[in-house]
Amino acid sequence: MKKILSLMMLAMMSVGTAWAETEVSPEGGSSNAAVNGTSFSINGTTNAGSGTKIDPMSGKGIKVRKNTPLVMTVNEGYRINSVTVYAASNDNTKTFQISKIEVDGTAYVPTGKTMPITCVQKNASEATTIEITGIAAKNNITFTFDGTNSQGIMEFHVDYTQEEVIVQEITAVTFNGTAISDTDLATLKSTNALTIDGSALNGVGMVDVTLSSGSTTVTKVIDGTTATYTFTINGTDAYTVTVNNLSGTYTEQGAVVYYNKNDVKVVGSDTKTVTANGITFTMDADKTFQFGSGSVTMGENKYVPLKLSTGCGVNVTFPEGKVATKAIVYGWSASGNGKLTAFKESNDAEAKSVDVSGDVFYATNQATDTYPSVYEYDLDNWESLYFTAIGSVSQPFVVIDFVLADKASETVTATIISECGYATFCSDKALDFSAVEGLTAYIVTSTEGVAQLKKVTKVPAGTGLVLEGDEEATYPKDYKIPVIATADAIEGNLLKAAMTETTAVDGDYVLAYKDEVRAFFPAEEDLAIPAGKAYLHINSGAPAFLPFDAETTGISATLKNNEKANKEIFNLAGQRVSQPTKGLYIVGGRKVVVK
Repeated sequence: MKKILSLMMLAMMSVGTAWAETEVSPEGGSSNAAVNGTSFSINGTTNAGSGTKIDPMSGKGIKVRKNTPLVMTVNEGYRINSVTVYAASNDNTKTFQISKIEVDGTAYVPTGKTMPITCVQKNASEATTIEITGIAAKNNITFTFDGTNSQGIMEFHVDYTQEEVIVQEITAVTFNGTAISDTDLATLKSTNALTIDGSALNGVGMVDVTLSSGSTTVTKVIDGTTATYTFTINGTDAYTVTVNNLSGTYTEQGAVVYYNKNDVKVVGSDTKTVTANGITFTMDADKTFQFGSGSVTMGENKYVPLKLSTGCGVNVTFPEGKVATKAIVYGWSASGNGKLTAFKESNDAEAKSVDVSGDVFYATNQATDTYPSVYEYDLDNWESLYFTAIGSVSQPFVVIDFVLADKASETVTATIISECGYATFCSDKALDFSAVEGLTAYIVTSTEGVAQLKKVTKVPAGTGLVLEGDEEATYPKDYKIPVIATADAIEGNLLKAAMTETTAVDGDYVLAYKDEVRAFFPAEEDLAIPAGKAYLHINSGAPAFLPFDAETTGISATLKNNEKANKEIFNLAGQRVSQPTKGLYIVGGRKVVVK
């Protein structure tokens, strides 16, 4: 196969028939007498003389000689499909034989024949016919002769196919998944060489070359801060890409986990658990964290990486009260490429995760100079981390820089729906109401005439409460209440917590807002009290309703509020009163004293 010179394009043959014809060998002549798709030569130098016509030859054929091979050379762009040979001895008494036939260097025996093939003498009425079929010769067909006569007569009928010539062209060159510019590609194709700035490359991975047809081989050599890539097409045409400025400048952003920092080993080095900056890495199998080759420098600190174990998971825990908002992974390997195969908050199928499938740790192939691949992942306040890694040859190496933040306090939500601004509530967690703006929590300490409310701040889990919202708020409104670890037990609380949905029984009272009266009313029979609410149970002397005593004021002050001016007034027996005298009354759900 010959190269067609066309800048950086390579010619290669592929089967694509343009036309097929049969040609007959010439009657003698020069050693390279061409017959379109073929050319004949006798040992490359000897001229072939004219022979003698014997049926069914179309002419006199050519003379061939004993011990001198005839080579039928296939021209570029053609294939020989079959050859019909008519042969005879150039003597009436002596024999002439075809002792060997080779197609592209492989011995061939025609169907129905055995080697050697003895040809008829030239006084015969018809020449010996030899059919060479089922071939696709692309280089040559060679005939070797023997016998008692030194010469023979042969005519060749050659069936050949001319094939299309496909130009093989470089269409793209990428480094670590990033394609070089069209301008750089044009330079490479026209000069066979290119130099590019490597400061923006993520590591020094192998270059990928895309061709219009065929494939290529790439090699890489690193010297200091320069990498030289050489690739060949069909083993002949060499192209060189030089990448300079490979050294990167890195800044430490948070808490780094490593094997060795400034020649000081990490706590737990060479064991299955290491701890740095309060962050702990633990192998989930019986493996140990050893050191990787090379190092990465961040500011004044030089970090030697941890060597990961291929396929082994790593569980990461952060300091108490901290979460991770970002992880910057510096990864590489000594030989072959590595990568992370999982990067998620925990080893759980439903855990939050980031996609690391396309992020490769490229091999430096160097023991001292390191050019890491750097990947930055935003983490949504992860409380932990689980990751795994693989390496194609050596195990991958990593230094990981974590940005940590304070863990937000856990809260529960209480919703006040009614415009009266009150609700009952309970939770399965201990709570602290002291810093919740616009919200006050009460327990009920007495049900004698009124529900006597007592303000509380920190309450244990399972405490029934009455919540009072901001008087100026618009309802419904949600309040976030901080969760605390524990709270002291509260004595004397008559409210019952509905930790699960509870069916009301006789004597149960629930908070309601009826006829502008805010109070505890008897629960309807079989009422389902929702989980997360609270209720009262009164065993005897059941009143029509039970107002609260949250504050005591003069009725005149209460009635100055125009919004409450039209609210009805009730005595402690629950009877409406139009003209209150001195005493205790319920106005708008609050206890007031008329003086």
